[in-house]
Amino acid sequence: MIIDRRRKSVKQTLIAIKRQTTVTTREIAERAQLPVADVFVVETGGFTPRETAQKVVAAFNELSGMRITLDDIKIYSRPTERL
Repeated sequence: MIIDRRRKSVKQTLIAIKRQTTVTTREIAERAQLPVADVFVVETGGFTPRETAQKVVAAFNELSGMRITLDDIKIYSRPTERL
């Protein structure tokens, strides 16, 4: 048996996963205490601080009853900047 290691599973964006639920972006923003625009960036797989992405995923999990992690979704995160 030959295993093709070049094939990688394609991760879904949070917005694609969210479409399977009744959770709204506004609800996630309120639960995460973040602006809707920040939540949308995470949902669409944009470039965001890791802390923001973690807050969004945690809020989504609480609202949806699902258990996803940052490793499960397409996201470009960077370490949170220290002031």
